This record gives sequence, C-alpha cells and structure tokens, in this order.
Amino acid sequence: MRSVVAVSLLLMGCAANPLPEIRTVEVPRAVPVPCVDQVPALPAPLGPMPTDASAALSLALAKLLEWEPYGVEADGKLKACAKLPTN
Repeated sequence: MRSVVAVSLLLMGCAANPLPEIRTVEVPRAVPVPCVDQVPALPAPLGPMPTDASAALSLALAKLLEWEPYGVEADGKLKACAKLPTN
C-alpha cells in the first residue's frame, strides 16, 4: 500500500509541470546589400579653437554647416542601399 501511495505522489509531481511551449520566433538580422556608390568624404577636422568665445562659436558653427551636406549625401546613399524610400 505504501508503494502505491509513493508512486502516485511521484506521478502527481511529474504531472504538475506544464509541457514546454513550442513556438516560432522571428529573429531579425542584417542582410548584406551590394552598393556601387562611394562613401562621401568626411569634412576636415575642427582644428585648434580660438581663445575668443565669439570667434570659437563662429568657427564651430561654420564647421557644423560643413557636416550638413555630408549627412544628406550619406543618408541618401544608406537609404538607397537599404532600398528604403528617399524623401
């Protein structure tokens, strides 16, 4: 009788565990895309800053404006490589 109780307790313990859930998971990953365009050239480095605050701000703003065409060109080429719509 004791063995029947022990076996039934062991079987109850196994039945309490839920079955594993089987599911399909989509994992996004990068896919290489061949591109023929050249990478745009980087603007020149900032260089030494003047000690005058007004001159330093003017130089920093001028250098910032040099980066705008680079960003626009690079963005267009990246979107073209990824086959995304360009605006």
